[in-house]
Amino acid sequence: MKTIDDIKYPNNPERMLAHPKIGPLFRAHAKKTLIEENIEFIRAIKRGRDPKSHYETFFSLNGTFALNISSDNRETANKLANAGNWTPSDWDDVYTEAETMVRNHLEQDSIPKFFSSAGFKSHHLENLRADIKLPKKLLDELGVTDKAAVTDMLALFKSDRNAGEKAARTLVKKKKTRLSSKEVISKVKKFFKF
Repeated sequence: MKTIDDIKYPNNPERMLAHPKIGPLFRAHAKKTLIEENIEFIRAIKRGRDPKSHYETFFSLNGTFALNISSDNRETANKLANAGNWTPSDWDDVYTEAETMVRNHLEQDSIPKFFSSAGFKSHHLENLRADIKLPKKLLDELGVTDKAAVTDMLALFKSDRNAGEKAARTLVKKKKTRLSSKEVISKVKKFFKF
């Protein structure tokens, strides 16, 4: 599990895809970043190895979700397919190498980029907002009635201090409080540790 701002998120492909909120976001990210074949392969092999259908879908150069695998691995798959050999155990090396390459790419490149993506950051900010218990006393001290604006500011403080300070300045600029941004930040620090 990956922990960001005290919120835990799955960070391996299967758990991410199975997660009700992260799964759709990760699939959309995969499609946008042109790695959909890797996601489809992970999902397919989780259901079991089926060399004949997987060859046509993943291992053939013309497959619907043709994987970016080594030429040696593709050649082995082609030889097995051309010989009509669909015995799963004979395909073990092909699957093992393909799965290793796919997982390495996902874990070293795609997943870190996903956690930096705008889609994930938006989801994370919603989680932060939902996690904040807004003390009435803070609202009173700030002289603010707009709970959503204060909750947004606190969520931003929790995820990124600079963004939180900018949100405090925006709160002042929009005349939602009579305090200065420094006073807002000082009051917030009395109630929350960031």
